Amino acid sequence: MCAPGPRLLMLACTLAAALVADRAATADEPAALTVLGSGFTGEPFPLGGDRVAESDSLVVTIRDLSDPTQPRVLGWLDHASDCYWSQIVADGQLLIGLTGDVSVGAAGFSVVDFTDPLAPVDHGVVSGMPFDSGWLRGRALLATASTLLVAYDLTDPGAPAVTGFVPLGSHTGPRWPAAVANTLYLVDHGATIRALDVEDALHPTTLGIPALAGDRIDAMVAGVGVLYAVVATDVGSPGERLELVTCDVSVPALPVETSRLLLFAMAGAAGRALALEGDLLVAAGSDGQVRAFGLADPAHPAAGWTRAHASSRLVVTSGAVLVREGRDLLTYARTAWDVAPQAPVRRSPLPLLRTVVGEGPLQLAQYYYGPDRLATVDVSNPFHPRLGPPIPFPAGGLLQYADGVGLSATEGVQLFDLRDLANPVERGTLLWLDGRPIWRLWTRNLVTMENPTSGAAVWLFDISDLDHPGVLGHVSELMAFGAGDGLLAAGNEHGVRLYDIRNLASPVLVGALADPGAVVRAAFRRGHLYTSTVRKDKCCLETWVLTDGATPRRIASTDIPAAATHLDQLGSRLCAQYEQGAVIFDLTDPGLPVPIGEPLRFNTRHHAFAVNGDVMTLSSDLLTVRNSGLSPASAPSATAAVAVALSPAWPNPCNPATALSFTIDAERELTLSVYDIRGRHVSDVSRGRFGAGTHEVTWNGTDDDGAAVATGVYLLRLHGKGVEAATTVTLMK
Repeated sequence: MCAPGPRLLMLACTLAAALVADRAATADEPAALTVLGSGFTGEPFPLGGDRVAESDSLVVTIRDLSDPTQPRVLGWLDHASDCYWSQIVADGQLLIGLTGDVSVGAAGFSVVDFTDPLAPVDHGVVSGMPFDSGWLRGRALLATASTLLVAYDLTDPGAPAVTGFVPLGSHTGPRWPAAVANTLYLVDHGATIRALDVEDALHPTTLGIPALAGDRIDAMVAGVGVLYAVVATDVGSPGERLELVTCDVSVPALPVETSRLLLFAMAGAAGRALALEGDLLVAAGSDGQVRAFGLADPAHPAAGWTRAHASSRLVVTSGAVLVREGRDLLTYARTAWDVAPQAPVRRSPLPLLRTVVGEGPLQLAQYYYGPDRLATVDVSNPFHPRLGPPIPFPAGGLLQYADGVGLSATEGVQLFDLRDLANPVERGTLLWLDGRPIWRLWTRNLVTMENPTSGAAVWLFDISDLDHPGVLGHVSELMAFGAGDGLLAAGNEHGVRLYDIRNLASPVLVGALADPGAVVRAAFRRGHLYTSTVRKDKCCLETWVLTDGATPRRIASTDIPAAATHLDQLGSRLCAQYEQGAVIFDLTDPGLPVPIGEPLRFNTRHHAFAVNGDVMTLSSDLLTVRNSGLSPASAPSATAAVAVALSPAWPNPCNPATALSFTIDAERELTLSVYDIRGRHVSDVSRGRFGAGTHEVTWNGTDDDGAAVATGVYLLRLHGKGVEAATTVTLMK
């Protein structure tokens, strides 16, 4: 039995039984995060095996293509502040980004250690020359710039040292360096190649400068004992053509032609790309075709399948073929040279997004530019999140979301019904004509407004009726930090105070944090308060137990990389999201938050938090992360709800009415919603404040418009802050 005491103490006591049950229900949850995919795509570069690097010149994403239909993200690097990359070469875990001839930024190359793809070590930029091609062996880099090949020693990646150089002939475009054993071949000029001895790669020496029959080498790769080149012949004549030439290089300085296949003949015939892995060679030309060749006999490639793609870059891995077509990247599951591949996975460049919100496989993204634009995000395949076409959104502020309700605020507030994310519905508005207010949506029932320019007050708005929202009360504070479990954390730079807001019209001060530091955000769960706090330039997540009404007690502190701009709490998980990163905490023991894995890093500074089952969407790059401790949001169950006991609907089957009985531990704002078997919202049967105890709600078999629904199976979902339970009922007529 809880002893009498202050209001905050009573609130904590009402949560005690639920807290014990929560610990028991989640004690066996595994704590693991797995980064799955993202919406970013760029130019592909092979890293060996099934790994590729995708670059848009400013950001690099490393993906594993072991399963080409599920390209899993391994890590990423944002080097936008240093330089632009036009080429990437790698050997083992060392990766080099070449800048090419850039009009802005540093020209040269970057050195990155990707031993741990989730935490790459960027050793900085070596500037000076616009390198356009490179070849890497171990810690030796050979890079070409204009008419010069330069050798660098990368034993100390942070301090590359020049060890030699070789003058080259005049050539436009990449040199296509390719090694056969200890001989490196690259385009010297025209149809002439240069053979270099690279047994000591730090001191390359020229073996010879042989010429192939033709006018221009457009691409080149090395096989086992052979060299493959795409050669333009009879350039400028009516018979201009492009050919695949194979040379035996048993004598390194004297390539011997063994095969010459005509690819196509047309004016302006040119090669675009050439890629090789194992027994598959793939070529792309200016005729808009991608061609595959079999290498059962390496000296005599056999023509295989073709695909119509105007491609600028090709990559072949052990399990995939990647084709860059325009701005899109197509990934084919690899097949034999004579077996045409099936339809590819197509990924398009991602526009800059401000936020992503929602629940389920269909989520909602807001564009950064063009504030009246939204788009749906399909995360049904989390390895390949896809952005849908733009949809109208008549509001200009940042979209906020809570349990099917949306808020967009500029001078005033527009509320939206977002239960069907593909069709946002405008509902009521909130207006405030004084100053530049800050609006925050905390739950589907509560919005706060703070207006520092016109007085220190946080106003409380009841939005339980979306069509007729209104202000009910206020607290004399400068800003709101967080709300939940019937409490509001508010204050200023000098302190944080807690208010009981179960009655929004009459908020009551119940306590204050002793020595709170500089609090940025706050969240509540099961009698505990979590704050993102800065103390002497040190950022941390602090835990406060709410068992003392006058002075909540700080019981834990965990360092985080930066001050959290958002604290998103979902079940037994807390996501502390900051600029370009997040830390996920396990709250199984609410008094001791435990970080799960290493901090996640993002490419962008824009917030996102959406869920689909046990997969979270974080950052506006559509980064999808599997959180194995989350229960699927798309399939709620009674066992997931520790604050409610839900009885089966009766009668079941029904015609048409059925009753749902439930018992809750404390007074709560709840909604009973009905969904059809396809997951579409049918009706909100009841919405409001329910006291502790047992309640019964009846559904009469109609939708929100009062129309009778068809025979079928329906999901009855009881939900609210801290409550998630569901059961099914069959309607028979």
